[in-house]
Amino acid sequence: MADTLTPQQVECVEHVDSPLLIIAGPGSGKTRVLTNKAVYLMDTLNYKPKEILMTTFTVKAAEEMRHRIEYMSDKDTSGMFIGTIHSFCENIIKERGGEDLYTDFDILDDFKKYLFLKKNLNNLGLNLDELKKLKRVMHNNELIVLLIEFYDTITENLIDREKLKSSIFQMDDTNIIGRIIDYNLKKKELIEIDEIKKIIASLIDSYDKYISLLKENKLLDFALLESIAWKIISENNYVLDELKKSYKYVMVDEFQDINPLQWRIISSFVDNNITCVGDKNQSIYGFRGSNPNIFDHFQKQFTNSVTKELSVNFRSRKDIVSLSKLFLHKRHRKTIDLKPSREEECKICYLVGETEEEATRNILKFVKILKDYKKIDSYGDVAILFRSLKYHGKDFIRLLNDECKEIPFVLYGGSSFLDNHEIRSIIYLLAYVYSIEDSREIVSVTEFNSFSDLFDYNLLKLENNSESYKELNWPIFSNPNDLVNRGIDELNASIIVKINKLREKISENQDYSIQRAFYELVGILDIMRFEEEGNTKIIHNLGKFSELLEDFFAIYSTNNLLMFIRILDALPENINLNKKNNNVEVIDNNSLNLMNIHQAKGLEFPIIIIPSLTKQRFPKNKQRKLLLDIPHEFFLYEPYDPLMEEENLFFVAMTRAEDFLLLSYFKHYNDSGRSTKPSEYIEDIFGELNNLEYLDMDQIDISNHKESDLDVKLINYSAISTYIDCPQRFRINYLYGFKAEAIFEQKVGHIY
Repeated sequence: MADTLTPQQVECVEHVDSPLLIIAGPGSGKTRVLTNKAVYLMDTLNYKPKEILMTTFTVKAAEEMRHRIEYMSDKDTSGMFIGTIHSFCENIIKERGGEDLYTDFDILDDFKKYLFLKKNLNNLGLNLDELKKLKRVMHNNELIVLLIEFYDTITENLIDREKLKSSIFQMDDTNIIGRIIDYNLKKKELIEIDEIKKIIASLIDSYDKYISLLKENKLLDFALLESIAWKIISENNYVLDELKKSYKYVMVDEFQDINPLQWRIISSFVDNNITCVGDKNQSIYGFRGSNPNIFDHFQKQFTNSVTKELSVNFRSRKDIVSLSKLFLHKRHRKTIDLKPSREEECKICYLVGETEEEATRNILKFVKILKDYKKIDSYGDVAILFRSLKYHGKDFIRLLNDECKEIPFVLYGGSSFLDNHEIRSIIYLLAYVYSIEDSREIVSVTEFNSFSDLFDYNLLKLENNSESYKELNWPIFSNPNDLVNRGIDELNASIIVKINKLREKISENQDYSIQRAFYELVGILDIMRFEEEGNTKIIHNLGKFSELLEDFFAIYSTNNLLMFIRILDALPENINLNKKNNNVEVIDNNSLNLMNIHQAKGLEFPIIIIPSLTKQRFPKNKQRKLLLDIPHEFFLYEPYDPLMEEENLFFVAMTRAEDFLLLSYFKHYNDSGRSTKPSEYIEDIFGELNNLEYLDMDQIDISNHKESDLDVKLINYSAISTYIDCPQRFRINYLYGFKAEAIFEQKVGHIY
């Protein structure tokens, strides 16, 4: 083992005598340390696998860790807990809860929680118009996100609601106004203090109504899962004793991302037997309750603890490491002495455009040149990371769709998911088979060209080359020969007839399930052929769409296609759509990647491009606030500075780059012509940057490339059983994420 690890890593692996805190810089091999430590505990120190507890931030990370450990050790690790803290809490509740409610419940992930609150917004005892007086919001979707953050803050900090009301109402009028100063600075009139108190009281009381609604529906959200687990541990000594006896060693990955309540749970049953790994400077999930001040609490709680560093970066070239280190220094941030393992040099560049559109067009032109000059093997070598893809990526999406069609791309996250061609196309087809031609909602999120471009059908020969949805009026062709006579090839003519037959069938049965219609369509379109063509991202995204459909039906129990589309179209970007991952899983190594920086955490790419580095955009000029500014004394730990988290975001974005980093800004906004200036972040490091305009392509050398094949998937016994029974169904369900549906399996066929 030791010959594959650095001396720093070996020290971390073999330290077991006292609590260990590892400060791990980006790309420093922390996962290797944790997995090797698990093997060291079992194979050298004779720990039983069931005596080891490892918590991670995502399900995907847990699966990868287990896979690595099983590869390195001959021990049967099936009894070892490797998973998220949420899954650990779920086990505690189900095994030791003792209440009927908590032995039979479903857990709301981000998307389902958003749907649940949206559905029950009028059942929380809130006057929404009055509530908006506490904080200016544009629409109810933003209000739902603020409610989610407010409720989670109360749950994760164990806040007593009556004490919170009492504390706020005991303040003088000026301080109470200060809690909602956002409203009063923006409005001409001031609202009365008694009205403020009434609104605040209804907001705080709505929390208990929310919890009651969850219980009525036998549901738990992640925060409540933690709260109940903590209640079980703290109120039952026998449970605490069992946990202490069961787990002889505990390891916590991504320590900077856990919240104070999670730390209370984990630290309650450990003594010297714990290792935590993380980096304050990579803490970017404050909006989900994480608090990097937990590092200080670790050292205060375990006075005999030891702190070690993993400071060698194995990912990035030395110039990228030096630049990221310089940025933290300019921001007066404490950091470990980051050092590169790679000695290759690289030019770190900037690109500036007169307008946002010009900057965007130049970035895409550069990406195309990289491919033309064979500097990259595929467009998947490049990732464009946004502070906000939803608000800052519109020019990219438009130009990629209209002018740069030769560049395949994939969008990740939130409402941006709808901008993927295949998603717009399947919504278009669903709208067609449900005969929703005149809906503005459908027109706003679909476009005829998406359908024709994606499936390469020659449908523009129909109906006088109609380009808009409203103008398109398909006849109900029942004979493919009619289409062939109009210039459509036989294969596509057959598909069009099948789609029209589905439309006829649905017209005769308006209760026809959207899910069933979806599976009928993807079966008709023979989507598995895209795997043969190497375009797997289409299948992955349609699989994700099937998950969202299932979630929608689980909450709303309705066949309302328009409602589903409206929800997706207005989905806030910080609603996580990934079941196993808080960041993304790259689904196509041949396509240009566009994503938010939050989603890129844990990923790496040969080339990273960070656009829109202008003042007010990055860092954000306005930091998100709760609906109610809760006094600090109600938090388990002192809240973290949101401006420092903005700095962390930029640091994380830069350190995703392996071989080349490009930073971009523009001088004027497109529409208004209003001028802007470079971000203070780019000004901090500008002296180290090279103008891309004067860079010779020979100075760009990419030594790392993304594999073009499908990523290796980690599978369980159920998956193996499915593969033995039906390899095609295995691919559909386990590789691409489709929810099982008999009609779909019939349509795509079986391969034995």
